[in-house]
Amino acid sequence: MDRRKALFTIGSLLLFTILGLVPMLSSVKIVSSGEEVMGGKPSEKRSQTILVIFKKKNGDIFTDRIIRELFYAKDSISKIPGVVKVDSILDAEKVNIGFGVNMKSVPYFPNRSISEISRQILRNKLYVDNLISSDGSVVSFAIEVDEKYSPEIVEEIEGNLNVLKNDFDIYMTGEPVVDLEINHSVKILAFLYPPILFGMIWLVYLLRLGNVIAAILPPLISVISVIWTYEIAAFFHISMNILTATVGIFVIIISSSYGLHFLDRYVGYRRNSPLREAVQKALNSEKVPILLSAITTAVAFLSFAFTPMKGFRELGILVAAGVMLSALSSMYLMVPVVSLLDVHRIRKRMLNFKPKFGNSWRVAAYMVIALVITAFSLTFEWVKVNMDEYSYFRRTSKVRIASEVSNRYFGWTLPMYLELKKKGSFTMEDQKKLREIERGLEKLEGVSGVMSALDIADEFHIPLPILQLLSERYSDLSGMIRKGYVKMMIKTPYTGTIRVGELLSKIDKIMEKYGYKYKVTGPVVDMIKMNSGIVKSQVISLSLSFLFIFLLLLGVFRRFFLALLSTIPVILTSLSNFIIMAIFNIPLEISTVIVAGLLMGLVIDYAIHFTSKYVKMKSMDRVVKEIVGVIISNSLGLSIGFATLLLSPLALYARLGFLMSTGIALGTVFTILTIPPLLENVKHK
Repeated sequence: MDRRKALFTIGSLLLFTILGLVPMLSSVKIVSSGEEVMGGKPSEKRSQTILVIFKKKNGDIFTDRIIRELFYAKDSISKIPGVVKVDSILDAEKVNIGFGVNMKSVPYFPNRSISEISRQILRNKLYVDNLISSDGSVVSFAIEVDEKYSPEIVEEIEGNLNVLKNDFDIYMTGEPVVDLEINHSVKILAFLYPPILFGMIWLVYLLRLGNVIAAILPPLISVISVIWTYEIAAFFHISMNILTATVGIFVIIISSSYGLHFLDRYVGYRRNSPLREAVQKALNSEKVPILLSAITTAVAFLSFAFTPMKGFRELGILVAAGVMLSALSSMYLMVPVVSLLDVHRIRKRMLNFKPKFGNSWRVAAYMVIALVITAFSLTFEWVKVNMDEYSYFRRTSKVRIASEVSNRYFGWTLPMYLELKKKGSFTMEDQKKLREIERGLEKLEGVSGVMSALDIADEFHIPLPILQLLSERYSDLSGMIRKGYVKMMIKTPYTGTIRVGELLSKIDKIMEKYGYKYKVTGPVVDMIKMNSGIVKSQVISLSLSFLFIFLLLLGVFRRFFLALLSTIPVILTSLSNFIIMAIFNIPLEISTVIVAGLLMGLVIDYAIHFTSKYVKMKSMDRVVKEIVGVIISNSLGLSIGFATLLLSPLALYARLGFLMSTGIALGTVFTILTIPPLLENVKHK
């Protein structure tokens, strides 16, 4: 390609990229809602709860100054748009029932100060261990926010609490808090990690290629492809979420190898050939393997398009698009770049492996295959499906610490409700049954307490039927009880779907004795419904990935055994992924469920390069010497790239990085160990 044409091609593509960058950045939307990621809609409109816990640094809260500060904070929070109400002990009242079903009440904190009855709140079972600790040193605000809230409302609330930080240690927990932290991590992952990965991959490729400029080109083309992919996402109004935020990482880490293969081959040809001839030879040599590698990787991601969850579908489609764009760019954009720069001078190759194939290699291959299959059969049942939004965070994160504080003082992190209905009004007979239900719930393992209208009935000696009548006058009561409806809050420290699922089964056993219509609601209950979707996604993505990859290889190599043995390293890698998850107690959840399918699409690249080279060269020793160094260099780049996720602020991404980096390393070992002897066996047959 002549210089003028090369400059025009590169300039046009860069202009196209820059023009699309501004509208992409202005229209990109970041969401953290699980329902948005999964593509479902809540069964009914519901508000969200933020629990703010104030732990007094010294003494208790019973001074006029502290009470006034708490009132000021409550008032300022109540004025924030999106805040529906703020429940706290500041509104607590000592209630008496008069004749004519009238309620007479005296506030515990009249005129925003303490009084002679203020400390009596510590004997009121309605508030102690729910909104205030038994010693008065810890209090909480239960802030209800509209279902259309933005997670940034948490930052507004936090800003209004600064006045209390001299006297209190303040902790915040609840769904909006989790969503905000996820939002921050999504931004870091989507926009900060890609340039970091660029530098990491450049360093590894420099060790292989021995040329500074040449090492820049593969990750640079991948970064440009990522920008194009984000532009596509913005055009189709695909939001950035906990899944799609990884698109840039996957595309850069995975597709940088395509440029590496092209340049590695070009540098070899350039030693003895003029520039144009070397470029054409490299293109002819690597075009089929690169396209096959890209297609098989894209197929692995596209298999997510058949899963029931929106986030997985969008992730699969975007990464597949990015990988294909990068593969095509690595071949056809690399041509004008190389034509301009002629990067072929090598100082020193540090990653240059040339092993010798022999009989001991064959023995090791069969031993590894037997070992992996045996280990998988022994450990697979240890892998659990468990979604837990709080496990997404590291133990040192504010979210996890706040959750532990909430559990310690109030016995729960996320709200869970038992809602009961019957035709007509609740009677005194119903009151007895409801009290039996509540006592049964409190005896269950994992239940730290139950709050309901029965607590009001017991505390103030008010029959339940009377409370139903009072709820028509007092809106605060109607959320807990009204005609034919009672709502109980079940306090549990559980945030994971496995334990909550077990708890739900026990609740069902209690409720089957009674004739009430009932349902259990709450954010963790909603996540349980997603568990079946996760398992289904895993089965579908693995099955479709393997089927598509095998059929593609069969169509290219046109020999059943060649296609089949090329998939063996992929199978071993997928099995090893589950072995590692079992050993390290890593559950199948929103991030780890995609790993096995992704490893299939990545590891098959190495087998394709091995097999395609062997079909052409017919010499295993020659193939091993030419291809092993490139595969190991590429594997090292991928492994280090994914290993950077270990530093992610979310444990969720750290687990993903750990599984991907170890899986790729193992996949490389399996490919190098098993493909040569298996190809030799096919040759002899």
